[in-house]
Amino acid sequence: MRGVVTWQLLSWVFRLASVYWFLRAFDLVGNLHNSLAVLVVQGISTILPFTPGGVGTEQALIAYVFRGQAPAAELLSFSVGMKLAIIIVNAALGFTAIAIMLKTFRWRDHVRREEGLAEET
Repeated sequence: MRGVVTWQLLSWVFRLASVYWFLRAFDLVGNLHNSLAVLVVQGISTILPFTPGGVGTEQALIAYVFRGQAPAAELLSFSVGMKLAIIIVNAALGFTAIAIMLKTFRWRDHVRREEGLAEET
């Protein structure tokens, strides 16, 4: 349990820190309360499966939770910008991990090789 809890806690600290810096980057009030509020909104948007990945639901909830603190356009820019940046970074890290695992960027060659081995057996 200690091995899992430590890593889970560390991941939440990094998530909280990244939300804080995203808030600051979009000229919104970056503090612990607002960072936690964004994390809660992200969690709620995945619980309510109205759209894939909570897109739209998350933006509506952020606009509602932070109403009166900033214009809706800024809140939407923040939410969409943060989601887009996270998707790009995750995709880049994922493709890098695949390239390291396969030891090549030519993943189709690897798939063909695997299909050839499967047909032989």
